[in-house]
Amino acid sequence: VIVNGGCASDTCIELQIPDDLTARCNTSGGATVDFTASASHRCTGGRLEVTCVRAAGSVFPAGTTRVICAAKSGDRQASASFMVTVTDDTPPEIHCPTNLVAEAQSPLGAVVAYEVTGRDDCAAQVRIRCSPPSGSVFPVGETPVFCEAGDGHGNSARCVFTVNVNPARPLRVAL
Repeated sequence: VIVNGGCASDTCIELQIPDDLTARCNTSGGATVDFTASASHRCTGGRLEVTCVRAAGSVFPAGTTRVICAAKSGDRQASASFMVTVTDDTPPEIHCPTNLVAEAQSPLGAVVAYEVTGRDDCAAQVRIRCSPPSGSVFPVGETPVFCEAGDGHGNSARCVFTVNVNPARPLRVAL
């Protein structure tokens, strides 16, 4: 994209910025995006300094961000903008424990706590939901636990493990 005008106008600055850009998430928090913007004085041919907010080489978050670039020559200024869209199409990682075994604490079963973890290269946080949740009372027998991790950008991953609760051992009273 080129923004320019005649030598007698306030737009005698030729500012060159990229067309809209798309990048895949490649680092924690988004994508490092490089681009080039340049400017020159149309009448003198001199190169001008260009300032862009967000700078080239910055980490852009997932989603769309407007970049505004400006160049100045004396009291004359030109500015233009373009969009940077960072996409995240990679699901998060989810880590379920191996199958668990517990002994019933009552006729209802056993309270079983477990930990499921997740991480994502693009999202700062990963939301994890499991059913039944950790700390629930699991009945005697085998119960599957279904877990899902979401990264907030529409990507998800799942895992399943089993909690096996053995019946309570009868108390033996020594006489």
